[in-house]
Amino acid sequence: MITVHEAGHAVMSYLKNADTIIVNASLCEPNVVSGYDSVVNAEIVKSMILIKYAGAIAEELIFGHYSAGSFFGSNSDNSELIKGYITMINPERSKTLLDDELKDQLIDISKAFYQECKELLSCNIKLVEHLSNVLTYKERLTTEEVLEIINAFKESKERHT
Repeated sequence: MITVHEAGHAVMSYLKNADTIIVNASLCEPNVVSGYDSVVNAEIVKSMILIKYAGAIAEELIFGHYSAGSFFGSNSDNSELIKGYITMINPERSKTLLDDELKDQLIDISKAFYQECKELLSCNIKLVEHLSNVLTYKERLTTEEVLEIINAFKESKERHT
């Protein structure tokens, strides 16, 4: 479950062109650190949200459900990122809006981004599975290693097509 979850984050980080993708699939502290070197704008915030959803979605696509741990903890709440996204795409919105004022828009955007993430990972599920398999043997991957594994997988797939 952990390797699938973290592979989902890593693949989405790759698909959304993150500059940094560091994967740790150990039982003690599983996580993926992804980041961008460029100035944060609405598209990057959206990418960050999709990356956060990707772990649970990878579990859902491969196992038919996601673990409860996917949406617990300090890293699981996307509402602040989504509020930031809303104010970035609509500068007329107050930056200090109350949660109740944004509730419907937060829910709509969350659902749309979740679905977009699910579609992207569905199209790349073999890559998620491959990276998950690699993570069963090597718990930690640097950005360079992630890119090398993904590029080799894509090249192999192209040769067999």
